[in-house]
Amino acid sequence: MKLGLIITGQTPTDPVHWAIGDEERLRDGGTVTDLSKLPQAVTDAEQIVIILPGDRAATRRLHLPVKGERALADAAALAFEDILAEPVDSFHLAFGPADAEGVRTVSAVPHEDLQIWITATRAADVHPDIITLDHHCLYAEGYSGVLLRYNDHIAASLPPGGLSGDAAFVEALTSRMEETKSALHVVVGITAPGDIRSAGAALTLADERALGAFFMTGLSRPVPNFRRGPYAKRRDWRGLARSWRVAGGLMAACLTLWLLDVAADGFRHNRAADRLASEARAQFSRAYPDVVIRDLRRQAQQRLSASNASAFLPLSAELTQALQQTSRVQLTRLRFTPDNELVADLRFPTAADLEQLKSMLEGRGVRTREGGDYRRDDNGDYIGQLYLESV
Repeated sequence: MKLGLIITGQTPTDPVHWAIGDEERLRDGGTVTDLSKLPQAVTDAEQIVIILPGDRAATRRLHLPVKGERALADAAALAFEDILAEPVDSFHLAFGPADAEGVRTVSAVPHEDLQIWITATRAADVHPDIITLDHHCLYAEGYSGVLLRYNDHIAASLPPGGLSGDAAFVEALTSRMEETKSALHVVVGITAPGDIRSAGAALTLADERALGAFFMTGLSRPVPNFRRGPYAKRRDWRGLARSWRVAGGLMAACLTLWLLDVAADGFRHNRAADRLASEARAQFSRAYPDVVIRDLRRQAQQRLSASNASAFLPLSAELTQALQQTSRVQLTRLRFTPDNELVADLRFPTAADLEQLKSMLEGRGVRTREGGDYRRDDNGDYIGQLYLESV
């Protein structure tokens, strides 16, 4: 897999280091003045990872033996209430994978910080798959942890958790920790004597390109990803709209072939008429996959004269626009029933999220009704149907 790595500064306007690599090695790297100047090779990578400074994050290794993302989020929120000594509502949580004992890395970052970066990446037309922190990407086999110094900044990954910040501050916190004695100490570039290389093993990375390669090694393991919940990566609804435009084209083709089928009654050659009839049935089935063909001529005429047939594509377009405004409701299926109703299969965390979507649709002139009972999946999300029609 082609991996695009983006190592940011403290703010979106700071210089950005980038790297391109794959499962084998680092392929290229460099530095640009800001996110908008990233080379296309980075933004077109199969997986894009943004590494933020972890200075304003709290990272701990917590024992959370629970199943399901919702239960995990609730348990982590309770734990971080004590760690942060303040309500966790203003923070966004990310989780790493659990080890055999149910211990996992959990990080909390202020919502306002993440929102700044999400806004900046969208403005620069950069769409990361993973947003993580510098101390999450530190790993060295055989060591208790890693301390990385870059200029006056240190990122540390140790058994109790991770932290990043001003070099003097982090050194003061970690100097007396027993784990630092068996940690790998890494320095980027040439620094003055007496820095963190004075204790433990030492590794010097020549420049930012080498730093990118080192981070890629750390990313060979799953890391906490802040791209979840309200910051989950948006679906590309343009592809969905294209698929329904194709369906509309098939519908038109079906009706055209139906007319040809009528004209085929006058053909002298039965073989040509049969071929046209077969093509018409095939086109009709593609346009209406849920409809059993009994009388093609009558069924096609009904759909041609149906008052709401022309609303099929506009309804799907309105649904697409509404879904783009709420990342908490996911569309899993969209279909047109034999009764000419547009039915959306949805997944959503709370009833309030569904009500918000319904309110958006009604504001766009779309009448909605819920279909049947809702059930919950393994993650605790609701799954149900929403019927749409024009007002």
